[in-house]
Amino acid sequence: MVEIKDGKYWVGTDDEKAPQEEKPRRKTHLKAFRVDLYPVTNEQFLKFIRSKGKRFKTDSEKIGWSYVFRDLVSEEVKQNFTVENVTQPAGPRSTIMDKLQHPVVHVRWTDAAAYCYWAGKRLPTEEEWEVAAKGGLDGRKLPWGGRYSPERLNIWQGSFPDNNTLEDGHFSASSVLSFPEQNDYGMYDVVGNVWEWTRSQYVPPGMRKDEVEEKEYVVRGGSWLDSKDGSFNNRVQVTTRKGQAPDIGCDHVGFRCAQSVVPTSSDKVRYVSKANLTNQAKKPRVRHLKDQKKKKRPPPPPPPPPAPRRVNTPRPRGKPRKSRRGKKNDEL
Repeated sequence: MVEIKDGKYWVGTDDEKAPQEEKPRRKTHLKAFRVDLYPVTNEQFLKFIRSKGKRFKTDSEKIGWSYVFRDLVSEEVKQNFTVENVTQPAGPRSTIMDKLQHPVVHVRWTDAAAYCYWAGKRLPTEEEWEVAAKGGLDGRKLPWGGRYSPERLNIWQGSFPDNNTLEDGHFSASSVLSFPEQNDYGMYDVVGNVWEWTRSQYVPPGMRKDEVEEKEYVVRGGSWLDSKDGSFNNRVQVTTRKGQAPDIGCDHVGFRCAQSVVPTSSDKVRYVSKANLTNQAKKPRVRHLKDQKKKKRPPPPPPPPPAPRRVNTPRPRGKPRKSRRGKKNDEL
């Protein structure tokens, strides 16, 4: 992980060609945090699955579907219902064993949050993600600060969706180490390859958070299905953002973890995912530790009554008193 210092940073853009949802350019204060150098891989997520007493089931597996690009699956899979999941990313008979260093996909927001909690981390906010992606540079569209180069990131070249010229050497998602470091922080795949979940709620331009009917979370970075200039799908830049429903998984969305240097109350979020360990299609509950009701202790038992006080009563007059030797004394 790389550590980002506490301070004020610029986020957003005032570029006239940028979508309205990326505007305006503004300053935000961030507390010190750490972020992973590359997205969570299949190998890392597989360890998480196997660490459970029972096999962890993602939401895509429980519900029974997930989005996958049409050219990556066979005609048999296209014509028949199938379950897309992290271990079979292109349907039955597909595997991740030759893609262990690829970013994990087909994970929904709750799956990503559950992994972060297991790893002792959390999802980054979108402001943290953008500041880390810029690598210390400000006002640049790409994390390395220069011009677009197919040797630096994995996106779609050519005409979508029928022709990919493969200038970057990849038709779909690639290993997280396929390309060199993208910024001065030593981070990989911050733009291109797969979108990345954040913990920030998506609010469309011109709306307030309480006006949003269907909750979505912000994903950042763009993917191998996007373009360099936005001529189709989304343009891939450090300010690129969009909303994604938390109950949707697909083959071009993954995540990376973050961690506060000084933990705060907002970090103490436990993503209860017991439902993922069964075949029931229940959504994992999200529960905040400070919202848990403290168990009321029973009242203490009443104190015992005081012991009776001993009182020396006077000896009746006229009765003989025995001496120590057992003899009677004269009457008084």
